[in-house]
Amino acid sequence: MEGLNQTLILTHLVPAVLLLAAVFDDLKTKKVHNILLLAFLPIVLALRFYFTGMDGLVQGLIASFAAFILCLPLVTTKALGAGDMKLLMVFSFTTQVDLIFWMILYSFFWGAILGVIRVIMDKEAILLLKNIGKLVTKKSDEIKKFHSIPFTVAIFLGWLTLLTLNN
Repeated sequence: MEGLNQTLILTHLVPAVLLLAAVFDDLKTKKVHNILLLAFLPIVLALRFYFTGMDGLVQGLIASFAAFILCLPLVTTKALGAGDMKLLMVFSFTTQVDLIFWMILYSFFWGAILGVIRVIMDKEAILLLKNIGKLVTKKSDEIKKFHSIPFTVAIFLGWLTLLTLNN
């Protein structure tokens, strides 16, 4: 039972606190601050090492590198914020490398849903459809407006989806 509780701390409690802190930071200031991530990094590393040893720490490093590789093209095209990428990299130390891919995929699914909801709430669904049409016809230079969402919410929902589908 004790091993189960330790595993739950690393795989559920710590990620929940990290992601919720990032969500609140993002909703309040529209960015994920480095100081928040730097505060969580040693905690996550220490817990990963304590619960899983050096092998687990190496797995976390590999998962973090995978998150970096998956997110870097999106950050360079400004489809994703650098703070979101760094959040995923810190978060990766609480999970396995194969799960980080799925979490990022689920996060983008939720990001798309939240983006469409935002567009509808802003009463700009027609503009969204026109922009999609321009992207499909390769006239993307004429796009009028981009909509952004606090992507940390999508990351949190992606994590909840991962937990739901894997448990």
